[in-house]
Amino acid sequence: MVIIESAGEVLMAKSELTASAAKDGGNITISKPGLLFMNRGKLSANAVYGQGGYISVVADTFLPSVDSLITTGRRKWWRRTLVED
Repeated sequence: MVIIESAGEVLMAKSELTASAAKDGGNITISKPGLLFMNRGKLSANAVYGQGGYISVVADTFLPSVDSLITTGRRKWWRRTLVED
């Protein structure tokens, strides 16, 4: 789990923030910034098996550029078959 709390501005310029977990977890929480600006940024949250792969952003202003990526995912194996949610 990745948690970022800020009372000011958060700038993600050509950067990546990733959280991954084998079981439960793999979550990202960004809260309380006055401004979250993503310029070619990437937020990625993943859980291979179990609960997780969530992204929560609570900001006064959230400005992602058109080439920024926000991805989530969860994969689970069931009798040697990969199922992606």
